[in-house]
Amino acid sequence: MKKTILYIAIVLFIAIVTVAGTYAYIFSTIESTNNAVSTDTSLIDIIYTGGNEISGILNLVSSKEEGKNTTVTIKLSEQSVDAEADMYIKINTIDADIATEALNWECHRTHNNQTNITSGTFNGKTNGDKIYIDTDYRLSTTDTYYTIYIWLDGNKIGNEALGAEFDAYIGAEAVHITELK
Repeated sequence: MKKTILYIAIVLFIAIVTVAGTYAYIFSTIESTNNAVSTDTSLIDIIYTGGNEISGILNLVSSKEEGKNTTVTIKLSEQSVDAEADMYIKINTIDADIATEALNWECHRTHNNQTNITSGTFNGKTNGDKIYIDTDYRLSTTDTYYTIYIWLDGNKIGNEALGAEFDAYIGAEAVHITELK
């Protein structure tokens, strides 16, 4: 009987701690309307507008402009504390035949008419992988535009890529800046 009471007390304690921790974690609110997301954690308030999911069969092309692309925007709201963002490509599906150096990505970050370009490949990537395309970017209250191009370079791969499927989306992670860099 004493063991049963002890077990019940332990389970209740764990339940109370879990509920309190969950409440504290979800105290922030998330609103989503037409692919626009705004988070308010009473500390960081970011406005992120997502682009289209990048998916489908990729054709063999010779330039990024012939491939697939999407644009997302991110900024701080006026009442937010300073924050940095990491932008990434989250791969939902990638056929092994195209997970090579022939499948390329290029990211154009534009803010206040200045553009920064980063690029890479999907070589060796698998379903569920994240590719960070921009890290530790200090956000401001004006829009930063990210245009991401994904293309399958026909000069680097042959017919084995025909019909291969790809599905990914662009995401963001943000952190509060606790000290000036």
